[in-house]
Amino acid sequence: MDALEERLFWVKVHEVEGHVIVAVVDEELMGKEFKEGEKVLKVDEYFFKGELVDEDVALARMSAATSLYVIGERSVRLAVEGGFVHPKAVGKVAGVPYAQMILVTA
Repeated sequence: MDALEERLFWVKVHEVEGHVIVAVVDEELMGKEFKEGEKVLKVDEYFFKGELVDEDVALARMSAATSLYVIGERSVRLAVEGGFVHPKAVGKVAGVPYAQMILVTA
């Protein structure tokens, strides 16, 4: 990421019954809602607003996830480049990319 793109990420970690759910969103999208037809993408503060972090910390939190939810150009790009999300698994609502990952173990 170049210097012009050094914006922060909101990251919240939820630990539930042995699962680590990590929510990551581009900082400027916090609290916003996007609609396209019947699809709605809501960046809920309860779910996403944890700590405001840089790219390195966001990647570290993603690496601990058993479930990962990402919203925004930078967050999704980070998840794809980090190998957590396949590029074909990325969706969009009103032009805003989002993705999720669920780790399945045998």
